[in-house]
Amino acid sequence: NAYYVNMVANESFLDTAILRDSVVSHAKSLGYTGYSSTSPVAIINFTAQSATNTPGTLTIPNSVTTIGSYAFASCINLSAISIGNSVTTIGEYAFNNCSNLTSSLVLPNTLISMGQYCFEGCEKLTSLTLSNNLTKIADSCFYKCIGISGEIIIPSKIITIENSAFELCSNLKNLDKDNHLSYFFHK
Repeated sequence: NAYYVNMVANESFLDTAILRDSVVSHAKSLGYTGYSSTSPVAIINFTAQSATNTPGTLTIPNSVTTIGSYAFASCINLSAISIGNSVTTIGEYAFNNCSNLTSSLVLPNTLISMGQYCFEGCEKLTSLTLSNNLTKIADSCFYKCIGISGEIIIPSKIITIENSAFELCSNLKNLDKDNHLSYFFHK
């Protein structure tokens, strides 16, 4: 479509972020999606792996939709996280071995996918609230989260809990799964 080609070409030459955001916003209302490097939406991949100076509290803003694989793996000084209400995906190993993560973990209801081992080894997590829109809990997702105690309510859309998802969660008293699971494997 000639309109889209023209927008892509012109999008790159807009002077300011505010002007660019305004023009692209209006263009989106007509069905255009910005793709150039100066579009107001960006996907940033980074890894803070083994970062011992990670701040104690991490807030993932509402503008973030995906937390990539290994993004915060082994950030041992991370003590609390707040995940924004736009996150739909948490990649594998994303918070793996964040061993001083001591807060309650509340996963937003926008979350639909979590990769394997994403919270493995978060030994000091105290409680867990799962997203109502997850359909499965991946392999070893909460493996060795020994600090989680009490009960975890498994939302009705979750039909699969994969291997070792809650293995070595020795203080976990109950998984309230309400018999809606088609596959449940728990060591």
